[in-house]
Amino acid sequence: MKPRFGLAVAAIVFTAGCSVAPKDTSPTLKSLEKRTVTIDTTAQVKPDASKAKQSYEALLKNTDDEALRRRAMRRLADLELMEQEEEATPALGESADIDSTATVPAEPDYAKAIALYEGLIKSFPDREDNDRIYYQLSRAYEQVGEIEKSLDVLTTLVEKYPNTKYYEEAQFRRGELLFVFQEFAKAEPAYKEAIRLGKESPFYERATYKRGWSLYKQERYLDALEPFLALVDLKLANNRLGENLDDYAFLSGGDKEVLNDAFRVISLCFSHLDGTQTLSDYFTNRDGANYEFLLYRGLGDFFVKQERYLEAAQAYRTFGGVRTPHPQGMLLTIKAIELYKERGYADLVVETKEEFINRYAKYSTYWANNSHYGFDEYLIRSDSSIEKRINDYAAESLEELGRIYHARAQKSKSSADFGKAIKWYQMFARSFLQHPKTPEMNFLLAEALYEDGRYTDAIREYEKTAYNYRRHELGAEAGYAALVTYEKYKGIVGGDDREFWDRIAIQSAQRFTKLYPKDPRTATVLVKVVDELFEKQQYSQASVFAKRILAIVPKSQTKPRRQAMIVIAHTSFEEEAFKEAEVMYSSALRLTAADDKNRAALVDRLAASVYKQGEALRERGQLEASTKEFLRIAMVAPSSAIRVTADYDAAANMLAAESWAQAIPLLEAFQLNHPGHELQAEVTNNLAIAYLESGNHIKAADQLQKIATAEQDPARQRDAIWQSAGLYEKGQAFDSAVGAYKRYIKEHPTPFDQAVEARQKIIDIFAKTGQDNSVRFWQQEVVTAVQPNTSNYNDRSRFIAASAALALAEPAYETFHARPITAPLKQSIQSKRQSMEAALKAFNLAAEYRVADITTASTFRIGEIYNEFSQALLNSERPKGLSEEALDQFELVLEDQAYPFEEKAIEIHQANAERAASGLYDQWVKKSFTALATLLPARYGKIERNEAIVNELR
Repeated sequence: MKPRFGLAVAAIVFTAGCSVAPKDTSPTLKSLEKRTVTIDTTAQVKPDASKAKQSYEALLKNTDDEALRRRAMRRLADLELMEQEEEATPALGESADIDSTATVPAEPDYAKAIALYEGLIKSFPDREDNDRIYYQLSRAYEQVGEIEKSLDVLTTLVEKYPNTKYYEEAQFRRGELLFVFQEFAKAEPAYKEAIRLGKESPFYERATYKRGWSLYKQERYLDALEPFLALVDLKLANNRLGENLDDYAFLSGGDKEVLNDAFRVISLCFSHLDGTQTLSDYFTNRDGANYEFLLYRGLGDFFVKQERYLEAAQAYRTFGGVRTPHPQGMLLTIKAIELYKERGYADLVVETKEEFINRYAKYSTYWANNSHYGFDEYLIRSDSSIEKRINDYAAESLEELGRIYHARAQKSKSSADFGKAIKWYQMFARSFLQHPKTPEMNFLLAEALYEDGRYTDAIREYEKTAYNYRRHELGAEAGYAALVTYEKYKGIVGGDDREFWDRIAIQSAQRFTKLYPKDPRTATVLVKVVDELFEKQQYSQASVFAKRILAIVPKSQTKPRRQAMIVIAHTSFEEEAFKEAEVMYSSALRLTAADDKNRAALVDRLAASVYKQGEALRERGQLEASTKEFLRIAMVAPSSAIRVTADYDAAANMLAAESWAQAIPLLEAFQLNHPGHELQAEVTNNLAIAYLESGNHIKAADQLQKIATAEQDPARQRDAIWQSAGLYEKGQAFDSAVGAYKRYIKEHPTPFDQAVEARQKIIDIFAKTGQDNSVRFWQQEVVTAVQPNTSNYNDRSRFIAASAALALAEPAYETFHARPITAPLKQSIQSKRQSMEAALKAFNLAAEYRVADITTASTFRIGEIYNEFSQALLNSERPKGLSEEALDQFELVLEDQAYPFEEKAIEIHQANAERAASGLYDQWVKKSFTALATLLPARYGKIERNEAIVNELR
């Protein structure tokens, strides 16, 4: 049983979309078909419905033609219905006020129209054009309040005539009536059928709206979304949506109202389902509409009104995750953060800010690589105010996140917390290059890296902060922090890596001092830079930065200025600018306290600068000028150890210039004043040369003795003693000369031959001074030292020894020669024989050395000894008292005894003479020939007289 409604219900039925059936303007009488009618187009003719109705009523009475009757009935019903509608509605442009003079229309007679339409249907039930009759009949029922009958007629119409041109309108009217009856399950398909033509249908918007409500009323919330979203799509699709989303300039007031209501119902639907999750799932497989963000925002706002704050924030956050590049996604995430902040959810604020920043990175990347207005995908691009808000909030959030995690890390010392702080600071610096706070964020990034022990990364960021941005208040602090970090890191690394970091640390310090010259730490940094540059032998650069210290550091700051002067001085010295070095060392010394432990070193450097000037002059051959520089050190740096060397070199210059008289006092003073100095040996040597060159042999020898005493090298010591002995001898200081030779023999017995020569020198000196005993003593020393049968000596040593032996033999010969044979003969002969044997032994010893001249002399003397002994026997004193016969007999005995000695003499002289055959013919060989000429005149007498024969023998 259908519910019934009164006439008042009909007043709420939506009629704005109803169309009125077109009027039938064809002739009503068949006889008029061929009639010509002239129409005055300028005349204003108002249709007269009453006359028309009278005509059609007359026709019904006067014709049996079924077709004409049906047509007359239909036109009459239409006119009846139309007349009532026209009387109820003023014409376009006419006042709706009732004219008091006008004729009051008759009461509407819908019943008559209904009777006519029903009569037509009954009379002509199968006519194809009855769809119009049903359509008009349903309207007539609506007018009289017969809503149920109207609905039934409409239902019959759509069922019987599904292709009628009234179909969409009929379905829409059915839906409206069913909706009023709250039969939502039936209203929904009616609305759906009303828009089967889609957006081309005049009922599309209203039917879609009511269909959505029909589904919602059935609690089919998921299904209800489709029509409401279609309605939103109709209003907003392909339109750019700006920041002021409540002011749709392209919509009328009514459209805005419908749109806002649609959004409200959509939020209701999602709230009845799984809220944000359903919304997200709903669009998972659909292209994102330009208004999609409004759905998330609307749902979030709905939850806020219901005080479901966490769900509201989740709705706001979700859209940003679904459509990260969408500007409104960023704004909704901000809205979620602010909601959490307002409700006191601190952890969620941090969590969502991290989420926001991660989305911001993708968001920025997307818009950097897509069209400026973003119509390609989202049909939207935020305007400058939105962009500024997003960027400002991103910057603010990055700073806040960085500081939060930095503070946590400083307490926890956790690398994970440091890592997050570093991440956010780094993102700020990379994302907001021109932001006023970027330098500060970059500095905090470097600080976090340093605190986490990531020194190389910290250095990079400190330097970026200091040098890659325009001037800012943290620039100098960052630059200095980089230098501190370099030192920290250099304490960890070693080897080649240390060398590399040393080098780039210096470069960083150079940049700091150049960019921040007024910073109070610049002087300290400059000092360190120049020290390191100097240590690395980068002298030019060291000097440049040292000069910068002098240029920018006030004179009151003596410490850095003094250090700069020292470095400039050192650098000038290394670059051989010794005059400039002297000036700077002098300046530095004026700023150095007398008790400063480094003063002595500076004095030495000053002295060295002057010394080097003298040295350079010496190399150019300017000895006099060089000497002045060397001697000037005694005035500018008297306490310097270099003064000693300078004094020495000044004397050396004089020696080189052969200014012996000027050099000697300097050398003597050096020797006296610096007894333990390492140059004493050289001074002594030079002094010896000076003495020698000036003709003072004895003093030269004295110096050589000192050299010998101090000398460690045996060969040089030996040479010095030998040379000193010679100089003493040359200076006729014979005792000193003998002493020097004796020292030589004692201290340097080897090489042996030279020691033998020293003995000979002593023999010569004693011989020269007439000290015969000493001569014989040293001759015996030679003979004792040099054994004749040993082959380890050189010819000179053999000659000296042989000469000494021959010399020692001569006294023995003299003794023999001076001893006569007298009575008593026995004792006399025995004494003579003993002296003979001593002489023979001495000469034989000399001969054993096998020195030719000595051997021939010794041989000759031996022959003479034998011959002389023979003659001494023959010429000996005769005993007294012998008879003549006894005397003869005695003489015969003497001859017998003397003959062997004569024979021996001949033999020895012959041996000596035979040496001539081998080319040896000296005075002693010659004397042997002479002796043989006497002893064997028959054989040798002629030879002695003929020198040619001797020469031939040679």
